[in-house]
Amino acid sequence: MRPAVIVALLSGILVSCSGPPMEVVIGPSAFRYANLPGEDLRNVDLVGRDFTGAVLDHADLSGADLSGATLDLASLSGADLTGARLVGVYAFGADFSGSTISGADFTDASLREADLRHTVGTSVVLDGADLSGSVINGALLRGASMRGTRMVASTARAVDLTGADLTGAVLQGAHVIVVAGSVVGEPTRFLDHADRSVDLTGATVAEATLDRAVLTDAVLVGADLSGSSLEGAILDGADLTDAVLIGADLTGATLDEVTLAGAKLAGTRLPSVDLADIRSWGASLAGVDLRGADLRLVDLSGLDLRGADLSNADLSGAILAGADL
Repeated sequence: MRPAVIVALLSGILVSCSGPPMEVVIGPSAFRYANLPGEDLRNVDLVGRDFTGAVLDHADLSGADLSGATLDLASLSGADLTGARLVGVYAFGADFSGSTISGADFTDASLREADLRHTVGTSVVLDGADLSGSVINGALLRGASMRGTRMVASTARAVDLTGADLTGAVLQGAHVIVVAGSVVGEPTRFLDHADRSVDLTGATVAEATLDRAVLTDAVLVGADLSGSSLEGAILDGADLTDAVLIGADLTGATLDEVTLAGAKLAGTRLPSVDLADIRSWGASLAGVDLRGADLRLVDLSGLDLRGADLSNADLSGAILAGADL
């Protein structure tokens, strides 16, 4: 069925048959609870339409303009949203699972508690979008722009965010913890997984808030975390090789078996952190805040420690041969 025909049939046509002229009035709510699985809606102008509860599974919405549309509780499972414009959409609880979203623009979209499992897309724009409480397991979002995106209490297991830009993103759960099994004050289970498959290689996460985030075994090779807040974050087993942590705050974070080879740590805050089980360090700890840090038996040989704040740090048995103090 052609897009124009579908729009005509479902646009709330009011026809006056009593006399000429024929009057057609298009209502913005005509798509509420519409059943449109597999329909061809390519490049259709659907700005501001109300698709509440609509079924659009496997529909072709590539290039469509849904800016400002309402998609609350709508089902778009397996839909093609390639290049679609969804700026400012309201999509509470919507099902986007398995959909294709390459090049789609979700700027400032409200996607709270949406199902985004196994979505596939490169260069997706999610700047300023609210994905709080959403489920993003298994999504492929390489090169996504997620500047200022809110992901409070989101669940994102086995997600590929290689090359994504999360500058200014908010991923903490300090005040709103809604993940099953969690209570207020417990760690946000963002990027929680057991198979080391969450990949943020080369991602930009500068100035982001990841307090108490669970990043166990995360791959953060070359990631830019400069200026980000990671207070109380769990980074056990994470690979931060060549990562940029300049000015980042890791107060109270756990770093067991972390790899920091080549990481840039100038101005990084690591007060009161247990650093005894770091796998490998970068070449420089110059200017790093290590107040009260546990450095017992840590091998710091050959490292640049100029300007580092080691007050009240425990250096019992630490190896400092060749270190520049």
